[in-house]
Amino acid sequence: MLKGLIILLAVGAAFMYAVLFLVNKSTVNVSSEVGASEYAENIDWKKYYAKDVLGEPILVLKNVPLKKAKLIWSQSPLRKEMLSQFPDFEAIRSFAENRLSPSPFRDYLLKGIDKISGDFQAGLIDADQAKERLFGL
Repeated sequence: MLKGLIILLAVGAAFMYAVLFLVNKSTVNVSSEVGASEYAENIDWKKYYAKDVLGEPILVLKNVPLKKAKLIWSQSPLRKEMLSQFPDFEAIRSFAENRLSPSPFRDYLLKGIDKISGDFQAGLIDADQAKERLFGL
């Protein structure tokens, strides 16, 4: 009986080791691939950032096509920072004016902010709809 228990424990331990080893190995590979692609994107997009005189990051999208500028903006930490100022539309507009360099995308963003602000203040949309629209810019 003791011999059977020892064999069962040894087989169980070998099985657990194999499962944990394979799971750990596959997790490392997946995370390293994701990390490498995110790293490549961040390196590519660092060229669109600069610092202003106060040392704050600004987004420079002067000669960038609107479609690519929207993609860069959608993954920018500046976007999250701007959206955190909701429902103060004056602060949101000021943020966009100060933290984005003059560009067609900045004009597009400011027009969108003004439209959403007007609709929100007129009562045409509620706070959740305003957040959704700002998030979609």
